Amino acid sequence: MNKNPENILTSENIGFQLAPRINAAGRMQHANTAYQLLIASDATEAKELARELDANNKERQKITEKMTKEAREIIEQEKQKDAPILFALKDGWPLGLVGLVASRLCDKFYRPVLVMTKKGDTIHGSGRSIDEINIIEKLEKLKKYFEKFGGHPQACGFTLSDAKQLENFKKDLIALMAKDAAKKDLTPTLTIDAEINLEEINWELYDYLGKFEPFGQDNPMPRYLGKNLTIARVDAMGANCQHLKLLIKHNNGMTHKMIGFGFGDEERVGTNWCEALKINDKIDAVFEISVNQWNGNRELQLKIVDLIKI
Repeated sequence: MNKNPENILTSENIGFQLAPRINAAGRMQHANTAYQLLIASDATEAKELARELDANNKERQKITEKMTKEAREIIEQEKQKDAPILFALKDGWPLGLVGLVASRLCDKFYRPVLVMTKKGDTIHGSGRSIDEINIIEKLEKLKKYFEKFGGHPQACGFTLSDAKQLENFKKDLIALMAKDAAKKDLTPTLTIDAEINLEEINWELYDYLGKFEPFGQDNPMPRYLGKNLTIARVDAMGANCQHLKLLIKHNNGMTHKMIGFGFGDEERVGTNWCEALKINDKIDAVFEISVNQWNGNRELQLKIVDLIKI
């Protein structure tokens, strides 16, 4: 999958490019395809398996988008948005994708979310939670409803032992969640490590940050705040123009490229920033410093986490 051997693999490449494609095999068909790729010794075979995984991942993305839209509509139609926990259930949703949908909705609404699928008389579900709410702790108190369940404080999976008990399960879980949520401030927060000027962003800083690799859940990539940035160019990227690309400049005229994945998707982030931003607009932005690599070339780019127009 690393088409150019001169490209340097980072934890970001693994987390957002390699791992999703490997995981897509099991989510969409069978994990054996990924296993065969990992043990392949023939380059031609490995490339063919990689292409198959890439195709699986694209199909996974397409179906996940559709499911997320359907689940969001269920939540909004049932006026759940202010509830302590959100539920979405639909017959036939692929079990391997309900966790991804729950994660997206948890990020969007900043509430614990259970996304469930029904096959025959059996209901399977996957949940995601916010830092303030321990979801597996709540399920432990309701174990009478499950054929099986498991997870950790921010994620869970389960199978109900009796689909007819779904409404009772939801009622009891809402009660537990409401009691816990009443004691806590559930306002989403954004952690910023430092404010930075554009002239401070260079390869020396990027290489220094690389000493802290690998980044991940327990070692997050540093996030910086850039203030009073002037937009010199706005472009939409992606098949559906769902990604935002900016050229921004600071007071001294220095410029940097910014990329905002999903920032052109109004349903996902609340604003279509590709349309909302114009040349010479000013923004404050929170971003991570990353690198764009192609054909042996490398350039720094700032990956947008959040922004506001000022």
